[in-house]
Amino acid sequence: MTMTEHPAEPDAPGPPARRRFPGLAHQIKHARRFVERALAHSPEAATATLLTSELATNAITHSASGTSGGKFEVTVRTAPGWTRVEVRDLGSPEHPQAQHRDPYDTAEHGRGLDLVDALAAKWGTEHRSGGLGRTVWYELVWEVADETAPDSEPLGEATGEDTEAPLAEEDPGDAGEAPGPALGAGPEAARRTA
Repeated sequence: MTMTEHPAEPDAPGPPARRRFPGLAHQIKHARRFVERALAHSPEAATATLLTSELATNAITHSASGTSGGKFEVTVRTAPGWTRVEVRDLGSPEHPQAQHRDPYDTAEHGRGLDLVDALAAKWGTEHRSGGLGRTVWYELVWEVADETAPDSEPLGEATGEDTEAPLAEEDPGDAGEAPGPALGAGPEAARRTA
């Protein structure tokens, strides 16, 4: 069950980094690297990379993003001592939820959202308007004194893609191309939490 919460915006949030990936299993490593680079100076970079891997895997395994021509998008929002990572997929009839499995359960699958639930400060899901998929997100927080100053090196060149356009309206012919990063607009005001 998710509840809606409207916390105060973090101090001085920067512009989000946003990148689309073809809905293919080998693209998960690219999503991890994208988040790792975006949070290179955060003490929570390793945690964010792990959780992003879980959400990207769920996007291609449990949503229409894993079908032919499917895509998923990763957005990283940061501020001092805070990050929010969002994985937007093409949706499915299932509602993502933690399984809370027994630690001695030896099943190979079904623990991704348990990890998110255990390691994130907050997480949740949002259905996109018009039935255009959903976003599964998590937030991590840390002491600001633990951060080092970020480099001025950009994440990469913008690809020119309109990252606000619905994922379903994209040309499926570019699914095999290497994805390119693009910067997006400012942070959303509403937050949800599990």
